[in-house]
Amino acid sequence: MTAHTNGLISISSMTKKTTYYFVFGLFCSALIIAILYSFSIREMHQGTSSMEPTIKQGEVIVVNRSAYLLSSPRRWDVIIFSAPIGKGQEWCSRIVGLPGEVVDFTSGGLLINGASLDVPKHIKTQIYKKPERFNSIPLFGYSLPEVRFPYKIPKGSYFTLGDNVEHSCDGRYWGALDCSKILGKVSKK
Repeated sequence: MTAHTNGLISISSMTKKTTYYFVFGLFCSALIIAILYSFSIREMHQGTSSMEPTIKQGEVIVVNRSAYLLSSPRRWDVIIFSAPIGKGQEWCSRIVGLPGEVVDFTSGGLLINGASLDVPKHIKTQIYKKPERFNSIPLFGYSLPEVRFPYKIPKGSYFTLGDNVEHSCDGRYWGALDCSKILGKVSKK
């Protein structure tokens, strides 16, 4: 009888240890996920109207800062990036041109490598067009280089445009965006 009782105590003791390790493992996993989430997901306010009507000025957006750790940005992704001019500013725009492609505009819209590019129907924007002035223009006190079209996007860079064509300072004015400046992808836009 004693041997049988000892066997039960042993099994019970093993079950308690297994349960403890299981609960401890779940807790540690949840803690790690929470820490990773806090570093990779961030909320921010859209400060300008450059992405309207997709993202309204003042709207809170969710940015996935780890979106491009294992993959490259894709055409039509909405991204947050370090402003190409000034310091400490973060801007929001849409990727339309990929590394090595040639971007141009016609009265009908955007051309990539000489072919008309249809904007997906879920993206509500005006027709993308060249800026009205092609000369260097001062912006926020910075002199921007002249961007001539057709424009070849350098390797490791992307061409971005705002959805609010008339009120967006984007690649049409400062050229390509180096991939090192991309900070994350805006979720669900």
